[in-house]
Amino acid sequence: MNKAYTQQLISRLCTQPRSLNFICQNLNGVDPVTALDFLKDLEQQNLVRQGQDGLWLVEEKAQKSVGDYLHFNQQVYVRKYMGDFDFFKKPHPLDFEWRNTKKSVDYLSDLVLQSNHLDDEILVLGMPTLFANLCRRDISQKVTIVERNHAVVDCLKELSHDNCQVIVGDIFKSDPEMLGMYATVVMDPPWYEPHFYQFIWLASRCLKLGGRLIISIPPFNTRPGIDKERIAWFDFCQKQGLCLESLSPKKLEYSMPFFEWNATRSAGALTSPFWRHGDLAVFQKLNMHFVDRPEYEEENVDWHEVEIKGCRIRIKINDAEVDETGYNLDLEPLVATQILPSVSSRDPRRRRANVWTSGNRIFYTNCPRKLFTHIQYFKNNIPDQSEDGQKIFEFIELISSFEHEEYNQYLEWLYHEMERETN
Repeated sequence: MNKAYTQQLISRLCTQPRSLNFICQNLNGVDPVTALDFLKDLEQQNLVRQGQDGLWLVEEKAQKSVGDYLHFNQQVYVRKYMGDFDFFKKPHPLDFEWRNTKKSVDYLSDLVLQSNHLDDEILVLGMPTLFANLCRRDISQKVTIVERNHAVVDCLKELSHDNCQVIVGDIFKSDPEMLGMYATVVMDPPWYEPHFYQFIWLASRCLKLGGRLIISIPPFNTRPGIDKERIAWFDFCQKQGLCLESLSPKKLEYSMPFFEWNATRSAGALTSPFWRHGDLAVFQKLNMHFVDRPEYEEENVDWHEVEIKGCRIRIKINDAEVDETGYNLDLEPLVATQILPSVSSRDPRRRRANVWTSGNRIFYTNCPRKLFTHIQYFKNNIPDQSEDGQKIFEFIELISSFEHEEYNQYLEWLYHEMERETN
């Protein structure tokens, strides 16, 4: 073994936390026992360090947190596995947004492009990372996305160009005749029954005869009764003239968002960031059947958002609520740790929350309008000497600091877990 050469290899490999398995695979023939002895010798010389997680890192890099390292170095490694991870804003739990990994997005992009001619048009519903991936490939096909989440739309518009169009619209209200006809529709709706019917109806109406619909659907054990729901969805597809072409279990993988990391960590159930998978169903449009749009009325809830130091805070303000004049503002956490230890829409604790952070913290306030005003004062550096103002300023400073540090921990955890997945 050439020691100088091997030390140089390790120095390059371990600028990111690396497992012994990974290091051995990239030392060009050094056996594991010799490699471990060499690493320990370098550790004695303070050139590398083994962390408590068993991963090796050069000492220079080990002296700074991985979260800060990722931030200052453009999250290169994270981006490799999670396309556009740093491009979109931090997901908020109220958006039910889980993003596909880079592996899944690349697979879907290839699947779409292989089945389309150069002049075909593609419609994307509910998959901003796929749209971003296709935009960056600079393909000849025209790609359109319908998206109503303004935080996502603002990011997507930076990528849009002649062949990639962003339509700001609500899928539950969009007119298919205004959207036009497409050779392929790809969609990843929230995994709930009413949403699926709305997405499928719109997609079918926008599909040309012979076109393909590509859907991510929840696996068998996602929740009670999902088996019957899937049968009903497939039956609804058939009524739209859609015939099932293929069904691939666990074909898509999702990365755990920050809010879910906080929830599972709080519940003591933290696991792989890629544990969630989606089945992939592909349909062909064989008949131009038309059925009435399913009835659906979303709950009219007005959430107002303020972002403080990367922490997205939403406050529910309903016009029907009583006048807050004369009330002392009160803000109470709805769980002891503030962080809701669940991301399930069936959790009853969600119903009372009218203050919600991107770290999955939930609260109830008796004066949502006052709270929103005070948070805006804080964001805009407007002094507020009132008792309520001082209390809210302290609260926002504390919560935003907590979530900044937690997000840094999330990046570090994600970074290490992806290293393990690689091996």
